[in-house]
Amino acid sequence: MQRRMVTTLYRNILKFHREELPSEMRQLGDAYVKSEWQLHRKTNGELLNQFIWKWQDYLNTLQKQSKVTREFGVDLGNEQLSIMTKSQKKQLESLKKEAQSIKKDE
Repeated sequence: MQRRMVTTLYRNILKFHREELPSEMRQLGDAYVKSEWQLHRKTNGELLNQFIWKWQDYLNTLQKQSKVTREFGVDLGNEQLSIMTKSQKKQLESLKKEAQSIKKDE
């Protein structure tokens, strides 16, 4: 049952990216989503529940933003940053650099 939920969520996120995001954001978003799904392919139990919850929250946030402002993203507060692991911070920095390089190319 959970695996079906994960697959449906994955498809819904990629569908949203395809239909709503500008092409540069879509490319970055799709690559990140695919990478995360690949990394967590064998995850189960409570970690899988957290994975599903966080990605559903991501999709809900984008859906709300697309209806209101057509601007996407959320600023992370100090509290959120303080609980991130070194690996998560490194990944966030990598995403930031990638997004900034796309912005420069425009």
